Amino acid sequence: MLVHWPAAFQQREDDNYVPTDANGKIIFEHVDIIETWNAFEKLVDLGYAKHIGVSNFSIEQLERIRYSEKVKIQPYCNQIEGHLYLQQPVMTRYLAERKIYLTFFSCLGRATLQGPFGVPLIKDPVLEEVAKEVGKTTAQTNLRFLKQLSPYNVVIPMSNNPVNIKGNFELDFTLSEEQMNKLKSRDRAFRFVDPWLEWGVDALNLGH
Repeated sequence: MLVHWPAAFQQREDDNYVPTDANGKIIFEHVDIIETWNAFEKLVDLGYAKHIGVSNFSIEQLERIRYSEKVKIQPYCNQIEGHLYLQQPVMTRYLAERKIYLTFFSCLGRATLQGPFGVPLIKDPVLEEVAKEVGKTTAQTNLRFLKQLSPYNVVIPMSNNPVNIKGNFELDFTLSEEQMNKLKSRDRAFRFVDPWLEWGVDALNLGH
């Protein structure tokens, strides 16, 4: 079970997940993230959850949870956007050193959106080159690359195509050091998903 955002939205009677005002602006509510985390800990105590983690959290926000005297259960994972163009090396290293799992969402980019090189992620020329070398699809090669960055990395690609879903599980191959370095060179800290920009808030200062 995950705390999906470090931000808290105002609770409404209609249970609208993302409440907005008359001008269409999202209505946030100040809730200390430690208070939310303590509520999640109770779910573990009651047997409703086996593990609890977070999503879209910065290292600073994770540190607040990890070192709070009010916290007794450490985060199991952090779910964040990650793919060929957003490899998250600092977060990857931080979580691996603390044996916290990193779950990458949007790990195949967005099929209808171009990346920083003017093509969709799965049509990246370097990715295509490496995929051809290993005899796999570009999607499989990208997923294997992300998993191989750390033993604590998990990928959760989305698809409604049965063939693609099956292929996304067939990652039992290994990329060479040279191939890994080729793919690492494509990192551009490029986001396909950036709600903070759309919402007009500073993600680092949320949850305090």
